[in-house]
Amino acid sequence: MAIYLYPPVTLTTGAIQYSRKSGGVTSATTVLEDLDSPTNSRGMPVVIHSIDGAPINITAGDLNVQLSDRGSNPDATRVGDGTNIMGVNSNLEALVHDAGLLTQSTTTNTNLGAQADSVATTDTGSFSLIAFVKRSLQNWTSLLAKMPALVGGKIPVDVTGEGLALDASIIQSQGTVTNGTAATKSTMIGGIYNATPPTLTTGQQAAIQLDTAGNQKVTITNTVNISGANVEAAQNATAASKSDLCGGVYNSAAPTLTSGNQSAMQLDINGNLKAILTNASIIKAQLQDNAGTAIVLGQQVVTSSVPVALSSRHEAVATPLAMRQSDGTNFLASIALTATQLTSGAITSMRTTMGVMMGWDGATHREIAVDTSGNTKMATMTSVGTVTSAKISVGTTAVRATVTGTAASASRKRLSIKPAKANTGLMFLGSSSVTTASGIEILGPDRIDFIMDGSDYYLISDSAGQSVEILESI
Repeated sequence: MAIYLYPPVTLTTGAIQYSRKSGGVTSATTVLEDLDSPTNSRGMPVVIHSIDGAPINITAGDLNVQLSDRGSNPDATRVGDGTNIMGVNSNLEALVHDAGLLTQSTTTNTNLGAQADSVATTDTGSFSLIAFVKRSLQNWTSLLAKMPALVGGKIPVDVTGEGLALDASIIQSQGTVTNGTAATKSTMIGGIYNATPPTLTTGQQAAIQLDTAGNQKVTITNTVNISGANVEAAQNATAASKSDLCGGVYNSAAPTLTSGNQSAMQLDINGNLKAILTNASIIKAQLQDNAGTAIVLGQQVVTSSVPVALSSRHEAVATPLAMRQSDGTNFLASIALTATQLTSGAITSMRTTMGVMMGWDGATHREIAVDTSGNTKMATMTSVGTVTSAKISVGTTAVRATVTGTAASASRKRLSIKPAKANTGLMFLGSSSVTTASGIEILGPDRIDFIMDGSDYYLISDSAGQSVEILESI
């Protein structure tokens, strides 16, 4: 049955309110959902009671639900992501799927292999680990089959046919460790002394050779390697930068060396060192001629005397010379020297006790005069020279070292040469062909003096525009 009201009226309902007590004051609170300012929202309080009437507590905005798996009707729930639900197998095990782990497990299983895998055919092929283990076990089986049975807990070794003459009974080092006869089964590291050195042929071996004192004998060849650098032994040639010459050598014909050459010390056929002794020699030794005959010093006939070579400036002797020797007081009988025995020099007579003091006047050799006390007489200067001087320019071309630039006078009494202090280049003195490489270097302000010298000297510099001060007395 329907009920109609007339005239019609509009019924409205007010907002839902509830009483809210806060701070001891109870006030009506309207239920509000404020989407603009959610903090202003006021919800409807709901009290949830359990079956037995006890309230269910909700804290921190969460609904605490307690599930129970006990009793005849246990609680059941599902776990999912909103789309998929996690499963459980018949063994009550949760089903979990990890694609990455599954891929790695598959690869690991493949690398490990299976029990049924065949034996690997090579050591480096693509086989499973189980296949390689099977190959290793087969190799060990083959190796063990080839090993002999132990003898006294040791593996016996047979070296026959391998070029080793070892007695199978040797189980420890045997031999002498002190000086004595070498053992027949010696394994001592070292050397051996042989009175007569062994003579080996190709392919033979021998122990290190020692002398009677136990020192190792060493033969050094022309090339010796010391600390990685070759040491060379040049013979009758330019000196090596790393020379090891030591000792001597016998040559039937004596070597002829040039400047900068080196040579081993020269020996005679008996291994004796050849030596040339001078008057100042400290070591006294027997003099011998080229044939090995002893030379006796003292007064002898010409054929038994020591040969003397005179300077090439001495002229040929046309007639025999007379040489007189003195005992310190009286002159002894003269000894005649023929022109063939003394082929140069115009010496007419010599007087000597320890040696002849001679002079040259430009035409003949003369004895140097002395007074009654034995002092050398000095010649008296009979004339005074004319002194001239000049500063000459020297460059990179040789210039004559005279005041006038002309040839030097044969009667020149003095020549003084001094490079200027202001020079910046080096100065060299020499002959007309002088160069900076062959001349004698003169450093300014050093001065060089030539007395009674008419020689023709030249100057050259390594730089142009240099000056030299020249003084001559003629």
